[in-house]
Amino acid sequence: MNTTLSPYELLDLIASQQHIINDTWTFFVTVHLALLGGLIFIRRSLHPVERLVAVLGYLAFIVINHQIQSQNYAVLNQLMTETKGLAAPGAGKLVLGFYADHGIEAWTDYILYIYVAAALFSSLSLLFINHTQKRIARSMED
Repeated sequence: MNTTLSPYELLDLIASQQHIINDTWTFFVTVHLALLGGLIFIRRSLHPVERLVAVLGYLAFIVINHQIQSQNYAVLNQLMTETKGLAAPGAGKLVLGFYADHGIEAWTDYILYIYVAAALFSSLSLLFINHTQKRIARSMED
């Protein structure tokens, strides 16, 4: 049984994996917009236990989402590596040649930094929201 993929099948898998990665980033951004929007519009002080639960829940989301996104990129990286064997010169191999020459290894190094920066910003926002709300209220009174 032949298990090698045709160039069309390989490109289809790459496109599907890129779509999955895009959906994961969209979910990541949507959660952060909802979190920050909720913090901006909240009208009461949060109890320390509420803040702790929110931070722990958020950090669980970050860890799980980071694991999923890292796995998504690992699969895409493997698929792009597979294109190197099929990217021989020729008119029909232009797209495969692009994928073979332009890997995503450099981009995957930054995923951890993006997640750590988002986690720090959002966690600190959750922890210090009461202090910020009091400062805003005092500035509006003046």
